[in-house]
Amino acid sequence: MMTEVKISVQQKRKRYNKIMAQQKVVYKNSFPLFTVLGLIFIVLKLVGTITWSWWWVLAPFWAPLAIVLGIAVFVFSLAFIIQCFK
Repeated sequence: MMTEVKISVQQKRKRYNKIMAQQKVVYKNSFPLFTVLGLIFIVLKLVGTITWSWWWVLAPFWAPLAIVLGIAVFVFSLAFIIQCFK
């Protein structure tokens, strides 16, 4: 009984390793654009070069998430409205 469980675990592990070996990492060498832009804005604000509000200086950190959440809320709201009128 115990050997059957070990064999199935080993088979699952081999299958998992085979699948993971085939996976390609798309963003492995991507440039952290929003992070660098945010750090530049912070430095410019602290030096006094720009007089923007801190909300806009920190926008590269929160804006992408806000845009994604806004799109998600819109899509789910639209799906809900469509479902209600069926």
